[in-house]
Amino acid sequence: MPNKIRTRDLSPSRARDMDRVKEAVLSTLEPEVIPPVDTGSDTLRSRREALNLRTEDVCALVEIAHSSLRNYESGRTMPQFPPETLSYFLTAYRVTFEEYRCLVANTAAAAQENGTTRSWRENQQRQAERKRAERSTAAIG
Repeated sequence: MPNKIRTRDLSPSRARDMDRVKEAVLSTLEPEVIPPVDTGSDTLRSRREALNLRTEDVCALVEIAHSSLRNYESGRTMPQFPPETLSYFLTAYRVTFEEYRCLVANTAAAAQENGTTRSWRENQQRQAERKRAERSTAAIG
């Protein structure tokens, strides 16, 4: 089972259903209650929480996997979206492209401060070394 639901992979009736869900989620926020973005301190997670969006809502709107959103919000990875996905993301988070760039930069800075990116990269390196060692012992044996 795929971990991403993409509208292009659905039947026309299911795609219409997905569009209705997106519209319903987006309509829950009235323009007058959308909080302003603090470009100096807001992160991707704080923005999503300020909008009272669940991760499931964002993943459905943007058509990305939960693990991807988790990695973006923790600062482990930088979002790299194709243009149409970025458009959905900007709509879901109710931000301009410049505000989005600030949110990503603030998220990366927070991850750097608390060591998230360093520990994640170190873990990735340890796993790669372990796999190399397993392969070399399998080749010898």
